[in-house]
Amino acid sequence: MNKLEKFIKENVGMLVGGALALILILFILEVGIVKAILITVVVIVGIILGKKFITYDKIRDLLKDKN
Repeated sequence: MNKLEKFIKENVGMLVGGALALILILFILEVGIVKAILITVVVIVGIILGKKFITYDKIRDLLKDKN
């Protein structure tokens, strides 16, 4: 394992967090803070509702019925 692979493996959380922060700040600069907050809240609500009500079995059954 070379030094770059070792660094990535040991610091994956830091790298992902930094990438997410960069994406978030670019998003805020592009659409504005109020719109960015609104979109973030709606996405988080969607994730929570999806986690609570949508399961793998429901998706599989839905796709199976269409075929």
